[in-house]
Amino acid sequence: MDCKYIFLDIDGTLVDFQGKLADSALKALETAKSNGHKLFVCTGRQRSQIYPWLLEKVDFDGAVCSSGAYVMADGECIAQHCFSKEYITFLSDYFTAAHTPYCVQTEHTLMLEKWCGDAIVEHYLADGIDRGKIDSLFGMTKIVESVPELTVAEKLIYYGAPKGLSDVAADLGDRFSVVRYSFGNMGDRCGEVTDSRYTKATGMAEILRRFDASQSATIAFGDGDNDLEMMDFASFGVAMSNGTPALRAAADMVTDDINSNGLYNAFKKLGLI
Repeated sequence: MDCKYIFLDIDGTLVDFQGKLADSALKALETAKSNGHKLFVCTGRQRSQIYPWLLEKVDFDGAVCSSGAYVMADGECIAQHCFSKEYITFLSDYFTAAHTPYCVQTEHTLMLEKWCGDAIVEHYLADGIDRGKIDSLFGMTKIVESVPELTVAEKLIYYGAPKGLSDVAADLGDRFSVVRYSFGNMGDRCGEVTDSRYTKATGMAEILRRFDASQSATIAFGDGDNDLEMMDFASFGVAMSNGTPALRAAADMVTDDINSNGLYNAFKKLGLI
């Protein structure tokens, strides 16, 4: 088989929501790599939030981070697309006025104001997630006096908004993309906000240009609504059976649950291993 460019979401696809990579998934990745295929993380997480142990276990060829705002290949950044200062101020003013805690992602750090940090921790604790897991999920975090003073931000995540996703999206306008928060099942009031010009699909395209590879060689694996553009862009898309209804409908194949050897079984069916 010719070299395939395999793009993999992390949460709910590669790693379960308890932070575990199945032994069968690791075997599938290692075997596919040894068979000459290229592996890429394609995640909503910022670069510094990718589990260090995952990067140690798997020899990835690159990564699409922050839902397309930061792209790496062969160990170096090949593209970074940050919110403008105007966008940062607009979003901060909107969510502050709505009394909705939020944080912004940068390459190395998650940044937020103290009131947001306190509220977000309470939100996770109420959802049954222990403090150690929260710290692991957030990664490097910095409390700042004022988010509007920031000059670099790739993505925003908000929690517990008084409005649903569609209403928030309508308020923010076409400049922004708003999707359901991809970690766990936090409902319609938690979301991810990105610059609508950049998605996981645009990040995939930047990686293909770097490797002078064809879109026809791409396979994508995901489980959340923030994987829809990735699924549409890939030549072949695979949704986990634990994925959202919209993603399963958009996929070319639905594999087994993440905790039922779903990744391994799909790699096997596709002839990657």
